[in-house]
Amino acid sequence: MTGAFHTYIYTNCRADEGLQQRDGFQFQAVSPGANLSAMSVIQRRLLYEPSPQWMRERRPVSDYPPSFSHVYDSNMYATAAGLYVGRESTGGREGNQLTHAIATTDPSSYGLVRPAQLFGAPFWTPVQAPAQQCPPLEPGWQPGPFGVVEAQRFVRSQDRGEAMLTALVSHLRRGDDRRRVMFVAREPELVLRWVTAATLLIPHREALRIGFKIFTLNPAYADHRILAVHPEWSTGSASLDNQLGYVVFDLVAHDWTRVEPDPSCRRWVRLFLTEDPYDVADAVEVAAEVADGHRGLGPAGMSLALAVVLGRPPEPEAVPAITEWLATCRPKLLSRYGPDLIDRLLENTDRWQPGELIRLDEAVHEALPQRAAAVRLALLRSEIRELTDGGTVRPGTLAEIEDSAWRPDASDRLADAMRMAPPEPFEALLRLSARFGVAPQQTMLEPGLQSFVEHWLQHPELNYYSGDWAGGDEVEHKLKVLLNRRVEDDPKAADRLADLWCDTLVDGATGLATRLDEVLVSAGMRILEEDDRFRFVRDMLQAARDAPEPIATFEFVTAVLWRREPPTETEAERLLGLLPEGARFGPEHFPALSARLLVQRVEDEHFLAARVLAGSRAWTPPAPVMRALMHEGTMRDVLDELARAKVDPTELTKLVRRVPQHTLDNHRSELLEAMVSAKVAAAALAVLEETPDLQRDYQRKLVSKVARPKWHPAQMAMVFVLHLLPPPPDSRESDEQAMDYMVQRLQNFLTRGSDARRGEVDSQIELLGGDWPARWDTFTRPGRARRRITWLLRGDNNTI
Repeated sequence: MTGAFHTYIYTNCRADEGLQQRDGFQFQAVSPGANLSAMSVIQRRLLYEPSPQWMRERRPVSDYPPSFSHVYDSNMYATAAGLYVGRESTGGREGNQLTHAIATTDPSSYGLVRPAQLFGAPFWTPVQAPAQQCPPLEPGWQPGPFGVVEAQRFVRSQDRGEAMLTALVSHLRRGDDRRRVMFVAREPELVLRWVTAATLLIPHREALRIGFKIFTLNPAYADHRILAVHPEWSTGSASLDNQLGYVVFDLVAHDWTRVEPDPSCRRWVRLFLTEDPYDVADAVEVAAEVADGHRGLGPAGMSLALAVVLGRPPEPEAVPAITEWLATCRPKLLSRYGPDLIDRLLENTDRWQPGELIRLDEAVHEALPQRAAAVRLALLRSEIRELTDGGTVRPGTLAEIEDSAWRPDASDRLADAMRMAPPEPFEALLRLSARFGVAPQQTMLEPGLQSFVEHWLQHPELNYYSGDWAGGDEVEHKLKVLLNRRVEDDPKAADRLADLWCDTLVDGATGLATRLDEVLVSAGMRILEEDDRFRFVRDMLQAARDAPEPIATFEFVTAVLWRREPPTETEAERLLGLLPEGARFGPEHFPALSARLLVQRVEDEHFLAARVLAGSRAWTPPAPVMRALMHEGTMRDVLDELARAKVDPTELTKLVRRVPQHTLDNHRSELLEAMVSAKVAAAALAVLEETPDLQRDYQRKLVSKVARPKWHPAQMAMVFVLHLLPPPPDSRESDEQAMDYMVQRLQNFLTRGSDARRGEVDSQIELLGGDWPARWDTFTRPGRARRRITWLLRGDNNTI
């Protein structure tokens, strides 16, 4: 569609004819409301220029060729047709001309017509208007006779026409070469045919800004992008021999300045001459439209345009840029060109680079849901092919798409690939199925599925995770059927099999539906990390409590959970917190915990868990376990008493007597450490008197304590006690030396120690009772005398 223009007529007038009311050249008429600023543009840049030489020769008016010009100037578009009139209206001089111009600030007024196509249009006038006002050019006007098809025929008919058009278009579109184009021709029509053909291959908005003037007498003073000179009018103009900074196209000699062909321009020209020229011209516009605001599209814009206009699948190298355009273009453009473009893209996906279809899928799954299914299916074919060629499954799952019509085809394609696949590729295809959210029916996957399950059965170290697969629960069920058969056939091998498979299968075994599930759960308790194990126990116990028969179920689940692994104290407390009323655990429960209580060295965590369970009376352990638990409890009471700041030695002695010798032996190191660290010497002495076999080891550990600057008063008190006790039967010379060292430390303390520290040790000796205080007094008397002498020698008058 074409729009309106204001019109202007410029010629030589008498005073009563022109707008300036004077004799001479001026605007004779303009259309109502015409933009007056256009008048200066027309007058400066578009007027006809008659040849002075021909005027001097008085050549006939009919010899003068018409002129045709176009300009873009300060948001004003103007096109003009001029002709030579001859003598001036006010005299006899040659040189009169008439220029008829149209102008607008709205580029859409041209429709899709290039300015050069207006040459020969029926609306141009060769005469003055009847008055000073002329009609505007109304919408619906028709261009000249040289249309798109005529341009194609013209170039085809010219010798080296394709090469010349390629050179002209390449130069006009090359932004880094600002040399202007100079045509040499005798007739404007020939020039305008080349300009029309060239500008049809330039986007319309860009073509409107390419100014031209045909003909001009002074190229140096004309600033148009394209100029034409008559070979007989101008002397000193550019030529092929002397180009003067122009790119010259000499239509008389049919030769031109060498121009490096632009690959895209060459392709546009080739298409224009071999395809429907209207389609190619449309594709030029589409390429410009889609590239607006998308500089990254680059040459791929041409491929995009040819895809949606000519139906040609884009080249593989153009796909990434086109895909990015689909992901970021304006919704209006996407709805206009997206569907056809995607259809063309999908015609040739076999040559795409990995990942390009993924980007296309991301771009269209929301924006063009009507094409998302086709893209998703193409992506699946591509990724199956990639796996077949030795690739890997990409991580993550794809976004859901609304159209599910693609799923049957997707399921068939996956089944075809999986049916005869070896085990490892079969597993990869299971993950690929999950990535696409498609699970083929398992009956369609044989014999590949059975082969995979049997391979998996032989290789538990593969650590497959069925949660990564589509239909993974069903595949895992097939494996578990085979494993359960093995467990039932060979109970002795059950735990060994469970240890191999629990890391893979324990999460699906919590229902305890089979014997395999039971051994898997028991094994799982041994490998789960602390937090995972806590949640695992909590969930299973809660499910048991909520079961239809909570007591029996709870007792059964408890037996399975802690058959091979003792409960922790926290688990024992959780168990009792959820215990249904009436539920009880007998000697057969917690076998692993019972075993841990009968070893030589009972760990605190096992003792604490057992004490929680047995202390609640919810568990009745076997008699030997109960006895061991009691002895362990008494032993820990002894250790606790040794750590107290206030101790009843008599009660502590009773506790020690209740601990069997084997339990004392099992805790020998803890007991010795507690004795040497005891805050009350009387507590350490009470234990030592009941366990005299500890004297030698106790003495050895005590040496390291009193050797430190910050020894405890109880430790120094025990040095005094050991000094007076008979040496142990197994004492050695090194033990005697150690004892001598400790006594020396004691004597040094008595000589040099402060009264405060002396008082602390005195208090420890008093708590020993018996004759120990008196013996201490006898022992320390020489020391007090030595200290008094030392003070007197120092002149310390504060001593008593």
